Amino acid sequence: MRLFPSRRRPGFHAGDDLQAGIAVRLDGVRSEALETGRSRLIATAFAFVAIFGVIVVRLVDVSVLDQQPARQSGQAKARTDGLEMERADITDRNGVLLASSLPTVSLFARPDDIRAARVDVEQAAARLCEILPELDVAETAAALSSSRQFVYLRRNLTPRQHQDVNALGIPGLQFEKGESRIYPHGSLLAHVVGMTDIDNSGIAGIEKRFETTLRESREPLMLSIDIRAQTIVRDELARAVAEFRAIGATGMVMDARSGELLAMVSLPDFDPNDPPPGTDPALFNRATKGAYEMGSTFKLFNTAVALDSGRINVTSSFDATKPLVFAGHVIHDDHAQNRWMSVPEILIHSSNIGSARMALEVGTEAQRAFMARIGMLAPRRLNCPRSARRWSPIPGARSTRSRSRSAMACR
Repeated sequence: MRLFPSRRRPGFHAGDDLQAGIAVRLDGVRSEALETGRSRLIATAFAFVAIFGVIVVRLVDVSVLDQQPARQSGQAKARTDGLEMERADITDRNGVLLASSLPTVSLFARPDDIRAARVDVEQAAARLCEILPELDVAETAAALSSSRQFVYLRRNLTPRQHQDVNALGIPGLQFEKGESRIYPHGSLLAHVVGMTDIDNSGIAGIEKRFETTLRESREPLMLSIDIRAQTIVRDELARAVAEFRAIGATGMVMDARSGELLAMVSLPDFDPNDPPPGTDPALFNRATKGAYEMGSTFKLFNTAVALDSGRINVTSSFDATKPLVFAGHVIHDDHAQNRWMSVPEILIHSSNIGSARMALEVGTEAQRAFMARIGMLAPRRLNCPRSARRWSPIPGARSTRSRSRSAMACR
């Protein structure tokens, strides 16, 4: 065998080639791993950007684009799609839900079926009263064994009560589907919205006034009421009642340009979700059923009718040196000037005597005709039942110190 001389460089060993190859391969693997990690990081970042982009677009669509048409058309989004109720919702002018309906069930019994199944009515009544403690065992047993073909035991069961009663498996007990009216704001709009009875028929307020509309329409009924103004008025009235220990209070806010009613509060009020007995004074709506004197504001109308008649001008004067006796009553001034007063002075000093003399100068018939012409005698155009109005010859004529503003006044 022929041996050839080695051509390796001096000082170079055989292990050096192996180490160099390993180093090259490690550098390649490391670079490849870094490149792969970088690519995956970029891909992940793009994925997150895309996901957040979709979320942002959907939020804009839901919060702005989707709700704007509903807000413009006044449609509330409180109902579940496909769930039709017997009565439509009621909302305020901004679409805030004021009244709605929830599906519910009522429990009734068929005594004939109970007798046919030979059910122990005493035991059945006791088991029912464990689930429905507001029922009386003796009365329930009597209902289950009565001669009637149909008898209600409990209306508007909760889902849990429905499930528990159904689990008893008592023959002759059945459920009737229905709906229950709810008022999310409780007593805040009690006298405006009103309430329904146990048969879901309107018996007060808007619920009664628009009974047909609420039953026939599937769209929410939008009121002119603004719940924000309603809340402010109620809070202020409640504070005044507490401060002065008043028996009640009432207040209304109207839009001076359109005449729309923005708020109407009567205190005391009640919670229509749990209405009081029919004799409770809180059911009385002081804003629509109460009759009140107009006070010194009526002097403005007396002045207007006097000037409109042409028989009196701003320079005319009237005797306010002593009280005025009219129809057996004595009219005084609270801040008596005891002198003749011009028309502007009668308004400035709020003279009862001077204002009454102006009205007498014009005459009762002329005053009444003027009041009718400006709408003071027409019923108020409020969509609430039972608005009070009447005329009285002398408002506040219970006392000889009557603060009469005119010969006749609208109350």
